[in-house]
Amino acid sequence: MFNVLKDLQPGAVASIGTANGTLSYIAQKSLKLNKAEYKINDEVTNAIPNPLVLVSCYRPVGYNPDVPTVQNIVVMLQLDQEVRNGDC
Repeated sequence: MFNVLKDLQPGAVASIGTANGTLSYIAQKSLKLNKAEYKINDEVTNAIPNPLVLVSCYRPVGYNPDVPTVQNIVVMLQLDQEVRNGDC
């Protein structure tokens, strides 16, 4: 679970290290969706080219940890073609 995923703002950069170098992704948008909805939501399924989609449980302020979450936070990021290292 990514506890701070809900705080990721558009324009933020996330880098992923691979055996061939680093891929950098730029956050485009985030959505708060019901758990079953993110798999069929048009904004997610018709996402930008070369997407990285991060999904985690959404835990609002004051959340009771003994109650299952009913929503997810979904952050869509796009590969930054200009910031690529190695042969990725």
